[in-house]
Amino acid sequence: MTLRTRLALLGFAVVAACHSRSTTTPQIGVAFPDDSSSFYQDLRRGMQHAADSLHLTLHFGARTGEMDAMVIALEDGGGSEVTILGANRQSVSAVMSDTRQGGRLLGEYVARRLEGGGNVAILDQPSVASVRALVAGFREALAGYPNIRVVAAPAIDAGGRDVAQQKMGNLLATDQPINAVFATDDAGTLGALAAIASAGRKGILVVGYNPGPESRAAFNQGAVFGAYAAPDPMALGQRVIEVVAAKLKGEPVTEPVLVPVAVVSKS
Repeated sequence: MTLRTRLALLGFAVVAACHSRSTTTPQIGVAFPDDSSSFYQDLRRGMQHAADSLHLTLHFGARTGEMDAMVIALEDGGGSEVTILGANRQSVSAVMSDTRQGGRLLGEYVARRLEGGGNVAILDQPSVASVRALVAGFREALAGYPNIRVVAAPAIDAGGRDVAQQKMGNLLATDQPINAVFATDDAGTLGALAAIASAGRKGILVVGYNPGPESRAAFNQGAVFGAYAAPDPMALGQRVIEVVAAKLKGEPVTEPVLVPVAVVSKS
């Protein structure tokens, strides 16, 4: 059987080609981009942990060759998702970070911090599927609090930090009070924080998704950035290997495979 796996992780895609071999221990090749970030280090550790438990051999830096499976990370603009394709290139399995769950957890956090009432803005990216799920989960959580209203959701798709700062600044310039902001990516978080600081506004809560080093530093140093959710690379790596191993054995995989995200908050 031939399988192709496409894994999109925080702007990267991973493609795997799998075929049967008559060896005792399945051999799985793994090729990552030239990236030494902590994300890829944790992803690698998660994959290795699963491979050790399942008695598989991973070859980091390998190419297809005689591998039973080949996982190749390519730079891409996707979300935290793995799709496994069969020989006919039709999807047969998927592994993804549960962004909807992350959105729900952040929504519940905002509701607690606002004590069940207030105005919320979302710096949205409706053209990105994973963000749509993230925002849907956030809105689902807030739906249980009738005194919390989403008063604005400007799109910041592909606009980066500057667009996020501009859109947030525009919201702050109106007479509409804003008590909390949900930034759907790292650039949105940085833009929101910059706009709030520039306007000299106090008491606005910011929550975000998948912060980078600068955003994490802001989280650690200030009170405005209250919580964030992020994919768990170790759990993702482990689950990818588990699913590939199951497919090599011809075992069924319950769809979709959702990997919980981690939520970090100050209270």
